[in-house]
Amino acid sequence: MKKKLLIQIPCYNEENTLPITISSIPKKIKGIDNYDIVVIDDGSNDKTIEIAEKNGVKYIISNSRNKGLAKTFLNGVNFFRKTDYDYLVNLDADNQYNANEIEKLVEPLLNDEFDCVIGQRKISSFKIFGYFKSLLQIIGSFVLSLIVGTKIKDVTTGFRAYNKRALEKIYIYNNFSYTLESLLYFASKKIRLLCIDIETNKEVLRESRLFNGNIEYISKQLPIIVSSFAMYFPLKFFSFISIIFFTPGLILIFRFLLKYFATPDQAGNIQSLILSSIFIVVSFIFLMLGVISDLISKNRKILETIENNSSENKINYKIIKQWL
Repeated sequence: MKKKLLIQIPCYNEENTLPITISSIPKKIKGIDNYDIVVIDDGSNDKTIEIAEKNGVKYIISNSRNKGLAKTFLNGVNFFRKTDYDYLVNLDADNQYNANEIEKLVEPLLNDEFDCVIGQRKISSFKIFGYFKSLLQIIGSFVLSLIVGTKIKDVTTGFRAYNKRALEKIYIYNNFSYTLESLLYFASKKIRLLCIDIETNKEVLRESRLFNGNIEYISKQLPIIVSSFAMYFPLKFFSFISIIFFTPGLILIFRFLLKYFATPDQAGNIQSLILSSIFIVVSFIFLMLGVISDLISKNRKILETIENNSSENKINYKIIKQWL
């Protein structure tokens, strides 16, 4: 059976970088009989669409307005699900990723050993990242790896390959970026992940447009991690908070008991008992919130299929060109 690949390139005002990115894609990819390119334009106001047409892109999809990377990625995924392509590779338009590495990403999918392959950049030597941002990436990757249960050195990379199963019911709820939330979604769905090291181009054509500085980066990514953790692993999330309150409560109870048995004739240290009771009650409340949220999460999973096929998802972009 022939293997077909769709290469997705999200774009927003990429008239200068898009031709270089497209031309860097190899003509032949090992194990793939045929591949095509889809450009998902996020409401650009430059010549991105015109450049895509001139460079022979087979599919061009355009958002009705600028919606951000997360929704643009999701529009491409919705399009991919309706086609007969077997695999999807997401490639950024800024030419930071070496397109020759596409073959390395796709290879583990061919034998159906994995559902998603993540191309990890060498964060410490990636020139576009300063020292502080590299540190944030390392810390964030470590924390998310603990939650997901898979060691991932670069959780924000967009250079990934997917099969149909990985993207079958995915939905991104935040408006900023799909990279972190999708990893938590994959973990909740038991999607088989593989992380491999990839090479990046020495000269990156432009800096990221998703954020203006490290403070903005933290302020946008941290809520995504917290909310996605609570959404996809609610029982684990609220149990963790419950333990934070339960631990000092338990310590204060032991403190009271030690003081009480050491000096039974004294009636002091009642404050420790009162405070420990407060901590334990709060801990119990968070644990119950976790149980309730877990039940809601199960209902949400049932509704995901309906949401993915809702009218809103069908009209938030238009296919400008589709060559058969």
